Amino acid sequence: MSHDAEAHLGTLKPAWRKLARTAQAGREARSALLSDGERAARMMAIRQYHAALQQRQEHRDSVLAAARILARTEHPDQAHQQAAHDFETGLRRDKTVTERLTALGNRAANARAELKEDDTARAAKKPILDAGDEAEEQLEGLLRGHLAEALSERSLLPVWFVTALGPVPSGEKNRGWWNLAAAILAYRAAYEITDPLVTLGAHPTGDAGLRIAWYEELTQALRRWS
Repeated sequence: MSHDAEAHLGTLKPAWRKLARTAQAGREARSALLSDGERAARMMAIRQYHAALQQRQEHRDSVLAAARILARTEHPDQAHQQAAHDFETGLRRDKTVTERLTALGNRAANARAELKEDDTARAAKKPILDAGDEAEEQLEGLLRGHLAEALSERSLLPVWFVTALGPVPSGEKNRGWWNLAAAILAYRAAYEITDPLVTLGAHPTGDAGLRIAWYEELTQALRRWS
């Protein structure tokens, strides 16, 4: 490897660019699905509804139990007074929970429908998702090796790389440097960035939501790094 053009980290083999496109297709497919957090929120909505149903049943059971005691005891009796209190409390709590059930039930029904739709989409996109994950893992290894080779041969690194990341740090910052460097190389590979000076190229525009999110995430990471 020479100390200039061939060491340019943006010069990737065609097979690597194919991996980048496959990985990007996987990311785009995943972005159309519910995230883990979104799925968790919908499952929580379903659990809250079932918890409210259980609470209402418990309150109604307490009302029935109190009614039985009231039917066989007299007013001055302490058990009768306690049952009267439990009866009123149970009715009040039953009413409170019942008033919430309609809204909770609607949320739970919507959550079930969205989870079912997401499961269907996830199953349909599984080949793309799996291929994307595999390509992303392979590409990251190749890019790290590409960078390690350039560093080991003391090759002249491109301006867009040096100005953003500087030299390889030692100690606890070393892993973060490698992770960020690999992510930047992956971004440039995915979108075929060839700008010789600007690390991430121009800010993406239009409806490229996934690309914009990735660009901004890397931009923030670079700011923290510097």
